[in-house]
Amino acid sequence: MLTLTQSNQLSQLVEAFSRKRLSPPDPLHPTPVVVPSHGMGQWLKMELARHQGISANIATMLPARFIWQLYRDLLPDLRLAEDIQFDARNIAWRLYKLLPRLIRDESFNELSRYLEPPGDENLRRWHLATKLADVYDQYLVYRPDWIIAWESGELPTNRSLQWQAQLWRAMMDDTDRIDSIDHRAHLHKALMAQLSSGSADVSPLPTTLRIFGIASLPPIHLETFMALSHVMDVEIFFQNPCAEYWGDIISNRDQARQSVRALVDKDIDQPLLEDDYLSVGNPLLASMGHLGREFLEQLLTIDSLHVIDDFKRRSEVAQKLTSPTLLTIIQDDILDMTFAGTFDNMPARPLDTPMDDSVQIHVCHSRMREVEVLFDALHTLLDNNNPRNIAAQDIIVMMPDVSAYAPYIEAVFEERIAHTVVDRSWREESPTIVAFLKLLQLPLSRLSAVEMIDLIEVPGIARRFQLNEADLQLITRWIAETGIRWEFDGDAKSRWQVPPEHKNTWQWGRARLLTGLAMEQASGPVDGVLPLDVDVDDTETLGSFLHLIHEVGRYRSLLARSHDTKHWRRLLLGMIDDFFDAEDDEDIALTMIRDAIFELDDQATGASVDMPVSHQLIHACLTSSLSEPRQHRGFMRTGVTFATLIPMRSIPFKVVCLLGMNDADFPRPDRPVSFDGISKAPRRGDRSRRLDDRYLFLEALTAATEVFYISYVGRGIRDNQEKPPSVLVTEFLDYLQRGFDRELVTIHPLQPFSTDYYSTANLSLRSWDPLWYEALQQTAPAKPFVSGALPAPSDTEEMIAMDVSDLTLFFRHPVRFWLNVRLGVNLQIGEDALPDTETFQLSPLDRYQIADAALATLARGEDIEAFREAIVASGLVLPGPMGNRQLDQQIDKAVAVASVLTQFEETPTSINHVISLPNNLMLTGHIDNIRDDILLDIRTGQLRKRQLIDLWIRHLFACTTGNVKKSIAISVDKEAPVLHVLRAVSPDQAISLLSRLIVYFKDGQRAPLMFIPETSHAWASSLAAGDSKHQAKRTAQRTWSQAAYSEAFDREYQRVFNFDDLYQPDFESIAVDIWQPVLEHLDSVS
Repeated sequence: MLTLTQSNQLSQLVEAFSRKRLSPPDPLHPTPVVVPSHGMGQWLKMELARHQGISANIATMLPARFIWQLYRDLLPDLRLAEDIQFDARNIAWRLYKLLPRLIRDESFNELSRYLEPPGDENLRRWHLATKLADVYDQYLVYRPDWIIAWESGELPTNRSLQWQAQLWRAMMDDTDRIDSIDHRAHLHKALMAQLSSGSADVSPLPTTLRIFGIASLPPIHLETFMALSHVMDVEIFFQNPCAEYWGDIISNRDQARQSVRALVDKDIDQPLLEDDYLSVGNPLLASMGHLGREFLEQLLTIDSLHVIDDFKRRSEVAQKLTSPTLLTIIQDDILDMTFAGTFDNMPARPLDTPMDDSVQIHVCHSRMREVEVLFDALHTLLDNNNPRNIAAQDIIVMMPDVSAYAPYIEAVFEERIAHTVVDRSWREESPTIVAFLKLLQLPLSRLSAVEMIDLIEVPGIARRFQLNEADLQLITRWIAETGIRWEFDGDAKSRWQVPPEHKNTWQWGRARLLTGLAMEQASGPVDGVLPLDVDVDDTETLGSFLHLIHEVGRYRSLLARSHDTKHWRRLLLGMIDDFFDAEDDEDIALTMIRDAIFELDDQATGASVDMPVSHQLIHACLTSSLSEPRQHRGFMRTGVTFATLIPMRSIPFKVVCLLGMNDADFPRPDRPVSFDGISKAPRRGDRSRRLDDRYLFLEALTAATEVFYISYVGRGIRDNQEKPPSVLVTEFLDYLQRGFDRELVTIHPLQPFSTDYYSTANLSLRSWDPLWYEALQQTAPAKPFVSGALPAPSDTEEMIAMDVSDLTLFFRHPVRFWLNVRLGVNLQIGEDALPDTETFQLSPLDRYQIADAALATLARGEDIEAFREAIVASGLVLPGPMGNRQLDQQIDKAVAVASVLTQFEETPTSINHVISLPNNLMLTGHIDNIRDDILLDIRTGQLRKRQLIDLWIRHLFACTTGNVKKSIAISVDKEAPVLHVLRAVSPDQAISLLSRLIVYFKDGQRAPLMFIPETSHAWASSLAAGDSKHQAKRTAQRTWSQAAYSEAFDREYQRVFNFDDLYQPDFESIAVDIWQPVLEHLDSVS
């Protein structure tokens, strides 16, 4: 007997289900219940436990799984395996094996073009095989008659189907078993014959089969359940959104069909068309209900069907507690197949409805803003003052692709509202799996420095090679300093169509590190290898690092070869052991990888594939396996549930939210392959993703009991241009406008800190973020970073001696000195990304450092060619003419500066000196590079003002000895040497000027000193030139914000000062007081 219990509410169906106590004949065997999804099965068990006090020994199964078990129970002679055989993956391996032989046949010319593009032949063949297998798998379920006809020798008239029939027969002929009855088309045919003959042994089956919550079934599955109803009771619990398909409390199927036919004036023998449903009743039901309506039509064709109605109006339920809401009125409209209470396409007047928040539609600028807006909306619903008693577990949020939203969900909801994100794959959740798949792609990798660091930073890999956080930082420094960029060695570079140059490779860097253990870098290159100094205490870390490089190179070579799947299994399992030391969740991830490897081998072996296959094919197979959503894990676990929109998962929740309802994303389009026969000849009962998604939207609307929430990206984040929502949202908006005259769209600002969220102008905009609220409540100007002076240093910190180097360091950047020394703050910390290509163009810093090092080499009288060899060996410049030309430019610059030094005859000397200053302060210092009683400062770049003040302080200190005639700064401007000369001052005057500077130094310990070398110099020099203060300010302003390497972009100055703060009396007086003596003693530039 086949019984159909239908209701518009799943909660009603559960009550009907629970009234029929499950009494299995064997209490040791679970009672099977067929459900459309794992989530539905979990919800059903929870609801049964709530109704009955306990829910145990119930096995919820998907239809395909139950029917396969049915084949095993009723066709025991076939000895079918426990898992479904001859599925899409098994078919793919069989086709992969056959394609090379069959493709040469003229019958398969259409297939040959799919294998012509360049690339890995194994991978192209596998992609074609999987597409074909998916099509054949659909045929087995939706076109079993085609399969049976093809195997009987019939040839279809359609040309595309002709080669598909030949390919199928070739695959059947290639199977090990002569009788290929183990595929589902034959199994279904055999089962139908067995059941219709009356000879089937149904003792293994339960007395009653219950099917709960299914909205659609393939025709052969429905046929199977119909046949089962002749030997056992089959009870279908169907959620039907509309009672009018059967008429009011009418269970006879003919009368039920007449409830629609009478409205469209069609005879009983005339088929109902899509337009018939569109012409009457509820527009949402007509537009979105195709899937459920078609399934209902299939059920109503069953003569022995017994129908039980259990419909209940939502507004009637709501009236017992509160007045009906807009949502319940819409749901009742669907139930009654009315439009705003009428059967007209256009109601005479809109229906009066309450003003509430039961239906919400939000327009945002990005996915991140969607999640932020959702958080505020859910916070409002969960507020203690909310009378609907909504808890976090009463809320489900669904979207077309949960993976696209997962990072934003974690960022916004973490530790604020309890939540669970489901439907993500192992690959999306586990860094271990991502790392494994990257290792599998080593033969295609450039082995760049960034890629290798990414691998080393995976916890399981770092643990295997005994590397800690400090080791990772050290290795990163080694990679940067050795100049490692990419590829394993020079020979490996040749496959990228570049010269096989050994420099900047991992083996080259390895040689530099090992040589650095035995020799110092200062000793120069050894056989073309420049040592990189390695501390002996870091030997263990170096060994682990080099072992990792070795293993990467070894497996890269092994993975590049083709192997059979048995060999691949051993190789990949070995790679897991050699690269990973897992803990906690990492162990689960590695177990999933191992299971996927074993499954791949089993599938290939089952298809008798023993030929070598490439790593790209293996990578594609494992990526596919590990990327499958885990739909049965975590659903409704705790808190708010975030999930992917999946057909037949619309379980009742108080709050149902749909995110990402964008025009391009939902409904998801059908994109069948060109040779898909089903899409060219559709039948009733065929699956369509587009129709599935339409019905999904309708199911979600009817599943919400308190609030139905929609959001989409409806504004451009860059230009604020309007973007259309999903066509389903457009239809829903039109329905609300025409039927109820309601505009429910809330357009949100681009930023979450908009003042609109905290005003009463638009009550639909609200925010629960106290951070923005507190910031917006600030009426007074923001407090400056420095609002007063720090206390003077304690007695123990009072200076009795200081070094001149501290003084120069301070005046080069007083604000940085104050932040570092007094506050312990370093704003210069930054992580530079490791370069992954050779240095095709030297950076300004690289050019300066090379030229400066070359100048130092020349100044010491050392061989410049040895210096050249060392720079080339360091990998800092490209080998060959291009690198030599860049290096020559910097050496030439150094030679030009060094040529000026030839006029000084003495060799450089240095002085160590101590002077006594007022307040018992001793100033000590070391000054070097003195020739002919002249202090020299040489550099290959421009002389910046911070460097000039540095030289001035050292000049004053040297003058206190009475033995220095002057100081000369030799620099370069426009590729030519330039000299700046500071005349000598008397020792007493030098001590006096140093004392004044030390006063500023002490002031700069308590508060940032308003001395900014370049800008202060511009001010003082402008005044010294006779300019007015207004002109001086303009000059300083240009220097502050427009000059090269402008101080306005310095992060320390940005934190402490702004342009308006600078031109205060303190700034002006300090600039003049410090720079005026310098300007007076600075001779003209020559």
